[in-house]
Amino acid sequence: MKKLLVALVLVAVLFGCSGGNKPADVTKKGSYQSAADDKGSYDVVELTLVNDKITEVKIDTFYGPKGEFKSVLKDDYGMRVASEIGK
Repeated sequence: MKKLLVALVLVAVLFGCSGGNKPADVTKKGSYQSAADDKGSYDVVELTLVNDKITEVKIDTFYGPKGEFKSVLKDDYGMRVASEIGK
């Protein structure tokens, strides 16, 4: 009888503690950097996964001649003048 009572209490405790808790989100981050070209430019990709689903992707290029990333340079990296439509 005591064994049955202990077993029931143990089962109640185990199921009572695990019922309402949601597991914490698992976040993973990764990045890749390509090899630099002859001008010193290279690409960088950063990826974020939450619970094995892609939530964020960042792609940027380091522009060697100006020594800065294109996201910082905006239009100053010189492609607007090369565009036929000016964009």
